[in-house]
Amino acid sequence: MLTLSERHKRVLQAVIHDYTLTVEPVGSRTISRKYLGLSPATVRHVMSDLDEMGLLSQPHTSAGRVPTDRAFRFYVDSMLELQHLGEREKQHIRSGFESALNEGHDIMKRTSHLLSAVCRQVGLVVAPRLEEIGLKHIELIRIGRRRVMVVIISDRALVHNRVVRSEEDVDQRDLDHMSRTLNKMLAGLTFRSVGMRIEEEMRSDKASLDRLLTRALRFGREAVSAPQETDLYVEDPTRIFDQPEFLDVERMKKLFRTLEEKSKLLKLLDAVLESEGVSVVMGSESALDEMSGCALIVSRYGTGPRAAGALGVIGPIRMNYGKVIPVVEYVARLVSEYLN
Repeated sequence: MLTLSERHKRVLQAVIHDYTLTVEPVGSRTISRKYLGLSPATVRHVMSDLDEMGLLSQPHTSAGRVPTDRAFRFYVDSMLELQHLGEREKQHIRSGFESALNEGHDIMKRTSHLLSAVCRQVGLVVAPRLEEIGLKHIELIRIGRRRVMVVIISDRALVHNRVVRSEEDVDQRDLDHMSRTLNKMLAGLTFRSVGMRIEEEMRSDKASLDRLLTRALRFGREAVSAPQETDLYVEDPTRIFDQPEFLDVERMKKLFRTLEEKSKLLKLLDAVLESEGVSVVMGSESALDEMSGCALIVSRYGTGPRAAGALGVIGPIRMNYGKVIPVVEYVARLVSEYLN
Protein backbone atom coordinates (compact mmCIF):
# COMPACT_ATOMS: atom_id res chain seq x y z
CA MET A 1 0.00 0.00 0.00
CA LEU A 2 1.43 3.33 -1.07
CA THR A 3 2.00 5.79 1.80
CA LEU A 4 2.24 9.55 1.26
CA SER A 5 2.97 12.41 3.64
CA GLU A 6 0.24 15.00 4.14
CA ARG A 7 2.17 17.49 2.00
CA HIS A 8 2.49 14.98 -0.85
CA LYS A 9 -1.23 14.21 -0.59
CA ARG A 10 -2.13 17.90 -0.73
CA VAL A 11 -0.01 18.49 -3.81
CA LEU A 12 -1.35 15.37 -5.54
CA GLN A 13 -4.93 16.35 -4.77
CA ALA A 14 -4.32 19.87 -6.12
CA VAL A 15 -2.80 18.48 -9.35
CA ILE A 16 -5.75 16.11 -9.84
CA HIS A 17 -8.24 18.90 -9.15
CA ASP A 18 -6.63 21.30 -11.63
CA TYR A 19 -6.16 18.63 -14.30
CA THR A 20 -9.80 17.57 -13.91
CA LEU A 21 -10.89 21.12 -14.68
CA THR A 22 -8.43 22.01 -17.47
CA VAL A 23 -7.22 18.71 -19.02
CA GLU A 24 -3.83 20.43 -19.28
CA PRO A 25 -0.46 19.58 -17.69
CA VAL A 26 -0.21 21.28 -14.30
CA GLY A 27 2.86 23.35 -13.34
CA SER A 28 4.33 24.01 -9.90
CA ARG A 29 3.56 27.74 -10.13
CA THR A 30 -0.12 26.99 -10.72
CA ILE A 31 -0.31 24.76 -7.66
CA SER A 32 1.63 27.29 -5.55
CA ARG A 33 -0.53 30.23 -6.60
CA LYS A 34 -4.02 28.68 -6.77
CA TYR A 35 -4.08 26.04 -4.08
CA LEU A 36 -1.47 25.63 -1.37
CA GLY A 37 0.49 28.80 -0.70
CA LEU A 38 3.75 26.82 -0.81
CA SER A 39 6.71 28.17 -2.77
CA PRO A 40 7.04 26.98 -6.40
CA ALA A 41 10.39 25.39 -5.50
CA THR A 42 8.80 23.33 -2.70
CA VAL A 43 5.91 22.26 -4.93
CA ARG A 44 8.34 21.37 -7.71
CA HIS A 45 10.32 19.15 -5.32
CA VAL A 46 7.17 17.34 -4.13
CA MET A 47 5.96 16.88 -7.73
CA SER A 48 9.31 15.35 -8.60
CA ASP A 49 8.83 12.84 -5.76
CA LEU A 50 5.34 12.01 -7.00
CA ASP A 51 6.75 11.54 -10.49
CA GLU A 52 9.26 8.98 -9.17
CA MET A 53 6.43 7.14 -7.39
CA GLY A 54 4.56 6.76 -10.69
CA LEU A 55 1.76 9.11 -9.63
CA LEU A 56 2.56 11.93 -12.04
CA SER A 57 4.02 11.98 -15.53
CA GLN A 58 5.50 14.74 -17.68
CA PRO A 59 4.30 14.67 -21.32
CA HIS A 60 7.08 17.05 -22.45
CA THR A 61 10.26 18.28 -20.81
CA SER A 62 9.03 21.85 -20.64
CA ALA A 63 5.46 20.96 -19.69
CA GLY A 64 3.85 20.53 -16.31
CA ARG A 65 2.70 17.16 -15.01
CA VAL A 66 -0.46 15.08 -15.35
CA PRO A 67 -1.84 12.46 -12.93
CA THR A 68 -1.40 8.81 -13.96
CA ASP A 69 -3.91 5.97 -13.59
CA ARG A 70 -2.06 5.03 -10.42
CA ALA A 71 -2.65 8.53 -9.07
CA PHE A 72 -6.37 8.33 -9.71
CA ARG A 73 -6.46 4.89 -8.11
CA PHE A 74 -4.74 6.23 -4.97
CA TYR A 75 -7.06 9.25 -4.97
CA VAL A 76 -10.23 7.11 -5.18
CA ASP A 77 -9.04 4.60 -2.59
CA SER A 78 -7.46 6.93 -0.04
CA MET A 79 -8.47 10.57 -0.52
CA LEU A 80 -11.87 10.76 -2.16
CA GLU A 81 -14.73 12.44 -0.32
CA LEU A 82 -18.11 11.38 -1.67
CA GLN A 83 -20.67 14.11 -2.20
CA HIS A 84 -23.98 13.80 -0.38
CA LEU A 85 -26.85 12.97 -2.71
CA GLY A 86 -29.59 15.37 -1.64
CA GLU A 87 -33.31 14.59 -1.49
CA ARG A 88 -33.95 16.79 -4.51
CA GLU A 89 -31.44 14.84 -6.62
CA LYS A 90 -32.82 11.52 -5.36
CA GLN A 91 -36.35 12.59 -6.27
CA HIS A 92 -35.20 13.61 -9.75
CA ILE A 93 -33.61 10.20 -10.30
CA ARG A 94 -36.56 8.32 -8.82
CA SER A 95 -39.04 10.28 -10.98
CA GLY A 96 -37.14 9.35 -14.12
CA PHE A 97 -37.09 5.71 -13.04
CA GLU A 98 -40.78 5.60 -12.14
CA SER A 99 -41.86 7.34 -15.36
CA ALA A 100 -40.19 4.53 -17.32
CA LEU A 101 -42.24 1.99 -15.35
CA ASN A 102 -45.52 3.87 -15.77
CA GLU A 103 -45.02 4.34 -19.52
CA GLY A 104 -44.19 0.66 -20.06
CA HIS A 105 -40.69 1.25 -21.42
CA ASP A 106 -37.88 -1.29 -21.30
CA ILE A 107 -36.65 -0.56 -17.79
CA MET A 108 -33.03 -1.56 -18.43
CA LYS A 109 -32.71 0.67 -21.48
CA ARG A 110 -34.27 3.60 -19.61
CA THR A 111 -32.00 3.01 -16.60
CA SER A 112 -28.99 3.22 -18.91
CA HIS A 113 -30.38 6.47 -20.34
CA LEU A 114 -30.98 7.84 -16.82
CA LEU A 115 -27.38 7.10 -15.77
CA SER A 116 -26.06 8.79 -18.89
CA ALA A 117 -28.20 11.90 -18.41
CA VAL A 118 -27.56 12.38 -14.68
CA CYS A 119 -23.83 11.53 -14.68
CA ARG A 120 -23.15 13.05 -18.13
CA GLN A 121 -21.17 9.94 -19.04
CA VAL A 122 -21.87 6.79 -21.08
CA GLY A 123 -24.52 4.75 -19.25
CA LEU A 124 -24.21 0.94 -19.01
CA VAL A 125 -26.67 -1.70 -17.79
CA VAL A 126 -26.25 -5.49 -17.90
CA ALA A 127 -29.77 -6.97 -17.85
CA PRO A 128 -30.71 -10.02 -15.75
CA ARG A 129 -30.68 -13.39 -17.47
CA LEU A 130 -34.10 -14.54 -18.63
CA GLU A 131 -34.32 -17.79 -16.67
CA GLU A 132 -34.38 -15.89 -13.37
CA ILE A 133 -37.53 -13.88 -14.15
CA GLY A 134 -41.16 -14.35 -15.23
CA LEU A 135 -42.86 -14.10 -18.60
CA LYS A 136 -45.57 -11.47 -19.06
CA HIS A 137 -46.18 -11.44 -22.81
CA ILE A 138 -44.90 -13.08 -25.98
CA GLU A 139 -45.37 -11.82 -29.55
CA LEU A 140 -44.50 -13.54 -32.84
CA ILE A 141 -43.70 -11.19 -35.74
CA ARG A 142 -42.94 -12.18 -39.33
CA ILE A 143 -39.74 -10.41 -40.46
CA GLY A 144 -39.05 -12.27 -43.68
CA ARG A 145 -39.57 -15.54 -45.51
CA ARG A 146 -39.34 -18.33 -42.92
CA ARG A 147 -38.00 -15.91 -40.32
CA VAL A 148 -39.93 -14.97 -37.19
CA MET A 149 -38.96 -12.59 -34.40
CA VAL A 150 -40.11 -13.72 -30.97
CA VAL A 151 -40.53 -10.65 -28.73
CA ILE A 152 -40.49 -11.63 -25.06
CA ILE A 153 -41.61 -9.17 -22.36
CA SER A 154 -40.89 -10.12 -18.78
CA ASP A 155 -42.92 -9.27 -15.70
CA ARG A 156 -40.20 -6.72 -14.87
CA ALA A 157 -40.61 -4.71 -18.08
CA LEU A 158 -37.55 -6.28 -19.71
CA VAL A 159 -37.75 -6.80 -23.47
CA HIS A 160 -35.83 -9.57 -25.25
CA ASN A 161 -35.90 -10.38 -28.97
CA ARG A 162 -35.03 -13.73 -30.53
CA VAL A 163 -35.07 -14.52 -34.26
CA VAL A 164 -36.02 -18.11 -35.14
CA ARG A 165 -36.32 -19.89 -38.47
CA SER A 166 -39.52 -21.61 -39.60
CA GLU A 167 -39.58 -24.86 -41.57
CA GLU A 168 -42.16 -23.26 -43.85
CA ASP A 169 -43.37 -19.72 -44.42
CA VAL A 170 -46.17 -18.45 -42.18
CA ASP A 171 -48.33 -15.34 -42.45
CA GLN A 172 -48.83 -12.76 -39.72
CA ARG A 173 -52.47 -13.73 -39.09
CA ASP A 174 -51.43 -17.24 -38.08
CA LEU A 175 -48.59 -15.81 -35.99
CA ASP A 176 -51.09 -13.59 -34.13
CA HIS A 177 -53.18 -16.67 -33.35
CA MET A 178 -50.08 -18.52 -32.13
CA SER A 179 -49.12 -15.55 -29.94
CA ARG A 180 -52.52 -15.63 -28.22
CA THR A 181 -52.20 -19.37 -27.65
CA LEU A 182 -48.73 -19.09 -26.14
CA ASN A 183 -49.75 -16.19 -23.88
CA LYS A 184 -52.71 -18.14 -22.46
CA MET A 185 -50.46 -21.10 -21.80
CA LEU A 186 -47.24 -19.47 -20.54
CA ALA A 187 -47.93 -16.01 -19.07
CA GLY A 188 -46.98 -15.84 -15.41
CA LEU A 189 -44.48 -18.71 -15.52
CA THR A 190 -40.77 -18.20 -14.89
CA PHE A 191 -38.62 -18.70 -17.94
CA ARG A 192 -37.09 -21.73 -16.26
CA SER A 193 -40.61 -23.26 -16.12
CA VAL A 194 -41.63 -22.12 -19.61
CA GLY A 195 -39.33 -24.64 -21.31
CA MET A 196 -40.68 -27.54 -19.24
CA ARG A 197 -44.30 -26.52 -19.90
CA ILE A 198 -43.67 -26.35 -23.65
CA GLU A 199 -42.10 -29.83 -23.64
CA GLU A 200 -45.12 -31.20 -21.75
CA GLU A 201 -47.53 -29.66 -24.26
CA MET A 202 -45.55 -30.96 -27.24
CA ARG A 203 -45.85 -34.51 -25.89
CA SER A 204 -49.61 -34.18 -25.45
CA ASP A 205 -52.22 -35.57 -27.86
CA LYS A 206 -53.60 -32.05 -28.38
CA ALA A 207 -50.36 -30.89 -29.99
CA SER A 208 -50.27 -33.81 -32.38
CA LEU A 209 -53.76 -32.91 -33.65
CA ASP A 210 -53.36 -29.12 -33.85
CA ARG A 211 -50.88 -28.04 -36.51
CA LEU A 212 -50.82 -24.35 -35.50
CA LEU A 213 -50.33 -25.25 -31.84
CA THR A 214 -47.38 -27.47 -32.72
CA ARG A 215 -45.72 -24.68 -34.70
CA ALA A 216 -46.40 -22.16 -31.91
CA LEU A 217 -44.80 -24.47 -29.37
CA ARG A 218 -41.76 -24.94 -31.60
CA PHE A 219 -41.30 -21.18 -31.92
CA GLY A 220 -41.60 -20.81 -28.17
CA ARG A 221 -39.18 -23.64 -27.48
CA GLU A 222 -36.54 -22.25 -29.83
CA ALA A 223 -36.86 -18.78 -28.32
CA VAL A 224 -36.44 -19.84 -24.69
CA SER A 225 -33.98 -22.69 -25.24
CA ALA A 226 -31.54 -20.69 -27.39
CA PRO A 227 -28.32 -19.75 -25.60
CA GLN A 228 -29.21 -16.69 -23.55
CA GLU A 229 -26.78 -13.95 -24.40
CA THR A 230 -26.50 -11.32 -21.72
CA ASP A 231 -28.04 -8.06 -22.88
CA LEU A 232 -25.83 -5.01 -22.41
CA TYR A 233 -27.42 -1.60 -22.85
CA VAL A 234 -24.98 1.17 -23.78
CA GLU A 235 -26.63 4.58 -23.77
CA ASP A 236 -25.27 7.57 -25.66
CA PRO A 237 -21.82 6.12 -26.54
CA THR A 238 -20.85 9.29 -28.42
CA ARG A 239 -21.16 11.41 -25.26
CA ILE A 240 -17.61 10.59 -24.21
CA PHE A 241 -16.22 11.98 -27.45
CA ASP A 242 -17.24 15.49 -26.43
CA GLN A 243 -14.32 15.36 -24.00
CA PRO A 244 -11.04 16.97 -25.17
CA GLU A 245 -9.09 13.78 -24.36
CA PHE A 246 -10.73 12.06 -27.30
CA LEU A 247 -9.85 14.44 -30.11
CA ASP A 248 -7.45 11.78 -31.43
CA VAL A 249 -9.48 10.10 -34.21
CA GLU A 250 -7.84 6.65 -34.01
CA ARG A 251 -8.25 6.49 -30.26
CA MET A 252 -11.87 7.54 -30.62
CA LYS A 253 -12.54 4.82 -33.22
CA LYS A 254 -11.07 2.06 -31.02
CA LEU A 255 -13.14 3.05 -28.01
CA PHE A 256 -16.30 3.44 -30.08
CA ARG A 257 -15.86 -0.08 -31.51
CA THR A 258 -15.55 -1.45 -27.97
CA LEU A 259 -18.75 0.32 -26.92
CA GLU A 260 -20.56 -0.94 -30.02
CA GLU A 261 -19.34 -4.56 -30.01
CA LYS A 262 -20.01 -4.93 -26.27
CA SER A 263 -18.39 -8.39 -25.86
CA LYS A 264 -15.20 -6.98 -24.32
CA LEU A 265 -17.18 -4.80 -21.96
CA LEU A 266 -19.27 -7.77 -20.86
CA LYS A 267 -16.15 -9.72 -19.90
CA LEU A 268 -14.96 -6.76 -17.87
CA LEU A 269 -18.35 -6.35 -16.18
CA ASP A 270 -18.60 -10.07 -15.36
CA ALA A 271 -15.58 -9.72 -13.08
CA VAL A 272 -17.23 -6.79 -11.29
CA LEU A 273 -20.31 -8.90 -10.49
CA GLU A 274 -18.23 -10.73 -7.89
CA SER A 275 -17.68 -7.50 -5.90
CA GLU A 276 -19.98 -5.91 -3.34
CA GLY A 277 -20.86 -2.23 -3.60
CA VAL A 278 -19.50 0.19 -6.18
CA SER A 279 -16.31 -0.72 -8.05
CA VAL A 280 -14.02 1.70 -9.90
CA VAL A 281 -11.83 0.29 -12.68
CA MET A 282 -9.12 2.49 -14.20
CA GLY A 283 -8.27 2.07 -17.87
CA SER A 284 -4.90 0.40 -17.28
CA GLU A 285 -6.54 -2.09 -14.86
CA SER A 286 -9.05 -3.30 -17.45
CA ALA A 287 -6.60 -5.15 -19.75
CA LEU A 288 -8.28 -3.30 -22.64
CA ASP A 289 -6.06 -0.93 -24.61
CA GLU A 290 -9.20 0.82 -25.81
CA MET A 291 -10.00 1.86 -22.24
CA SER A 292 -6.84 3.96 -21.95
CA GLY A 293 -7.70 7.34 -20.44
CA CYS A 294 -11.09 6.07 -19.25
CA ALA A 295 -12.56 4.72 -16.04
CA LEU A 296 -15.52 2.48 -15.30
CA ILE A 297 -17.73 3.04 -12.26
CA VAL A 298 -20.09 0.11 -11.77
CA SER A 299 -22.28 -1.56 -9.16
CA ARG A 300 -24.07 -4.89 -9.09
CA TYR A 301 -27.81 -4.88 -8.45
CA GLY A 302 -30.16 -7.48 -7.04
CA THR A 303 -30.13 -9.16 -3.66
CA GLY A 304 -28.61 -12.37 -2.35
CA PRO A 305 -25.25 -13.96 -3.12
CA ARG A 306 -25.85 -13.95 -6.87
CA ALA A 307 -26.17 -10.54 -8.52
CA ALA A 308 -28.97 -10.08 -11.04
CA GLY A 309 -26.85 -7.74 -13.17
CA ALA A 310 -24.66 -4.65 -13.13
CA LEU A 311 -24.98 -0.98 -14.00
CA GLY A 312 -22.74 2.06 -14.14
CA VAL A 313 -20.95 4.51 -16.40
CA ILE A 314 -17.81 4.86 -18.50
CA GLY A 315 -16.16 8.26 -18.66
CA PRO A 316 -12.78 9.97 -18.85
CA ILE A 317 -10.46 9.03 -16.02
CA ARG A 318 -10.69 12.60 -14.68
CA MET A 319 -14.46 12.41 -14.11
CA ASN A 320 -16.03 13.61 -10.87
CA TYR A 321 -15.90 10.40 -8.81
CA GLY A 322 -17.27 12.09 -5.70
CA LYS A 323 -20.48 12.93 -7.55
CA VAL A 324 -20.85 9.93 -9.87
CA ILE A 325 -20.30 7.11 -7.34
CA PRO A 326 -23.28 8.09 -5.12
CA VAL A 327 -25.52 8.30 -8.22
CA VAL A 328 -24.50 4.82 -9.43
CA GLU A 329 -25.01 3.43 -5.93
CA TYR A 330 -28.48 4.99 -5.63
CA VAL A 331 -29.66 3.82 -9.06
CA ALA A 332 -28.44 0.28 -8.27
CA ARG A 333 -30.51 0.38 -5.09
CA LEU A 334 -33.61 1.51 -7.03
CA VAL A 335 -33.26 -1.29 -9.57
CA SER A 336 -32.72 -3.84 -6.78
CA GLU A 337 -35.89 -2.66 -5.02
CA TYR A 338 -37.84 -2.88 -8.26
CA LEU A 339 -36.66 -6.41 -9.05
CA ASN A 340 -37.70 -7.55 -5.58
